[in-house]
Parts: sequence; C-alpha cells; structure tokens
Amino acid sequence: SMHDQLDSLGRCLPEGPLKAAFATAQAAMASTSQFVREQRESAENQRRIHTIEGKWNMNFTQPGRRFEHEGMLTKVSRRSDISYKFLLFNDILVYGAENGEKVQHH
Repeated sequence: SMHDQLDSLGRCLPEGPLKAAFATAQAAMASTSQFVREQRESAENQRRIHTIEGKWNMNFTQPGRRFEHEGMLTKVSRRSDISYKFLLFNDILVYGAENGEKVQHH
C-alpha cells in the first residue's frame, strides 16, 4: 500500500531536516486521509437518515446522531404475532409497524 511505501521511504532517509520534514508531511497526509474518511462516512450516514425520515415521516436529523442498524422483531401474543421494524441510532431506539412503503411509528 502507499502507506507502507512511504514508511519504507522514510526509513531510508538519513537523519536530518529532510527526514523530519518528510515525517511531518506523512503525518499531515494521514490526518487528511482520516478527515476525508470521516466526512465520507458522515455524508453516507446523513443520506441513510434522510431516506429513513422519508419512510417514517419523522425527523431523525440531530447533531452527532449516527444510524447504526435496522431490523425486524416479532411480538408474540395469543391472538396474532405482530412484526415491528426497529431503528437503532447511537442515542435512540425507535420502532414502528410497516405499512407498505411507509412505517407507522409507535
């Protein structure tokens, strides 16, 4: 990988200002790469939340809120079993009954 190649190059440089500048540049590149990765993940998370908001007719957008998982659980009762869709965010858990393309929240 490029990271490994840069590490190898950095180890080959003689001690001195060039090696120090190379290490500084390498750290800046790693920081920038991490920032870009976080921004991409944040944009994907916002896209997923926006899609969910349309289906649930609710506003889930909050600063720092991340969508984690969604799935179905079934409530077993004497009369009939009822399936509910659950949404897990980093700070809330929401559930509702699916009704075609929409979900009626509870």
